[in-house]
Amino acid sequence: MASMKKGCLLLLMFTATTTVVLLYWRTMNSKPQMATTIPGLHFGELASNETQTRGTSPVMVSNVTPGVIKALANRTGNVTLVVVILSQAHNYHIAKANKLRLALEKELAQEDKVYLSHEEWPFDSAWTILPIIPDILHSHNHAGENLWLLFLEDETDVWPDKLKDLLQGFNPNEPWFLGRASADETPSVIHQYIVGKSRPILYPDVSTGFCLNWPALERLERRLKAGTSTIPNSFVHDPIFELAYYMNTKLTNVSRFCSWDNLKAGCATKNLKQSPQCGGGSSKTYIHFAVKICERLIERVSRSSLIWIKNVTASMVSFYTDVAPVKQMRGGKLFGQDVVIVGRNNTSPVGGCGRLYIILQHFVNDPRFLNTHWLLIADDNTLISVKRLNDLLRCYEGDGPVVLGKRWGHGMTLGNKNAVTYPTGGAGIAINKAAAERIVHTTWIQCEDTRAADDYTLGVWLKLLAIPVINSEAFHQAEPHQYPIEHLKRVKSVSFHPYNKANVKWDTDEWRNMRQVSMNWLNDTGD
Repeated sequence: MASMKKGCLLLLMFTATTTVVLLYWRTMNSKPQMATTIPGLHFGELASNETQTRGTSPVMVSNVTPGVIKALANRTGNVTLVVVILSQAHNYHIAKANKLRLALEKELAQEDKVYLSHEEWPFDSAWTILPIIPDILHSHNHAGENLWLLFLEDETDVWPDKLKDLLQGFNPNEPWFLGRASADETPSVIHQYIVGKSRPILYPDVSTGFCLNWPALERLERRLKAGTSTIPNSFVHDPIFELAYYMNTKLTNVSRFCSWDNLKAGCATKNLKQSPQCGGGSSKTYIHFAVKICERLIERVSRSSLIWIKNVTASMVSFYTDVAPVKQMRGGKLFGQDVVIVGRNNTSPVGGCGRLYIILQHFVNDPRFLNTHWLLIADDNTLISVKRLNDLLRCYEGDGPVVLGKRWGHGMTLGNKNAVTYPTGGAGIAINKAAAERIVHTTWIQCEDTRAADDYTLGVWLKLLAIPVINSEAFHQAEPHQYPIEHLKRVKSVSFHPYNKANVKWDTDEWRNMRQVSMNWLNDTGD
């Protein structure tokens, strides 16, 4: 009897073991595969390098990666967070960043740290992230602990307990780079036309936050020390994309970094739909619009600028040109608007510093603009939402000199004191009266070359005068199709540029469709 019981027991053990092996084999080889889950993770929805996305909507993948299997077996506690809020040096953003910091500090443990980037790293290239990585590592050298670096925007919501529970599911000895993934469908100017060799480059949606653990940061620092650079010419257009491109740890798409329109139980972070509400009604005399035109491309004015200029009081718009478009002018005006001849040769493709300086002088010295708060400089093929621009600029009143637009950078390498942050001109540049007066009234500010790029030169002047360039996601240097759809839904866009491709002829159906798509995303109805 005892031998029979022993035999039955061995048979049951063999059967159970065989069942587990078969179940594991089926899990790894069946198609489609059921999602494997642990608390805080949604594997099957998220996986490392194989996740493909349109915008920030993840697509299911068919295989659980080896890294995920390790994570299942290596859940660990004692997660410590180092939080960096990507703040900006303006009262509007500082107030939001401080509110978020105070809320986090009430919920985080004593060993966790929260920093505002503009306070902790007050140098010009800090916003590009890579230059601050070595300092973060050296300030928090806790070998062997489960440390994570969390980057947030000043409007990101966070549930610290849920986030720590999520991070506990990842092996602390492996490098991890986590976030809500986006990917470009086609090469884009905003990402310097960089594409992956075999698959799209995944980069995190910074509005929902993203995390790197210490092994990933240490790998990144070793690469920085080795001087391995893959960012062309030290230009930075989108620091989050370029961080992901530079990283030697691939992004893992995590669905618990949530979008405002797709909330679910267990969200660790979420972004907000932007809707600036800073008081005051819309006023058509609030902004002076300076539109840069060229006589030989005058048709772009009638087919682009006039679409939005009709929403502006005529006296508040001026066309600035190198040569007067005499054939199109009537009574000294172009399409009913003033024309200012800059009197300089600005036909060079590199731009026109000379024209920029004349625009600033005109805004500061013309009596018509004495009580006008803002100057908006736009290209002749930039599309603008006048109402949304008015609403946005009211958030930046009464805080000294400020320039607002889509922030780009040049020379953003480690330790480069000559790095320049500038607002890219195609997206439109908003300059308040205090900033314009500071530039014009500073006698040593001048154009070394009147044909130099106007937006970059403006960045140099602003750096010398310590005037901040405030970044706004509402300004766009490209057409809508070059941005993730989730970004377009979340942000109340102010501008797009250019909406015409080089190989698309004017007045064709394709051209009209591209223009209409841009106008749809700038439409204020239903806001």
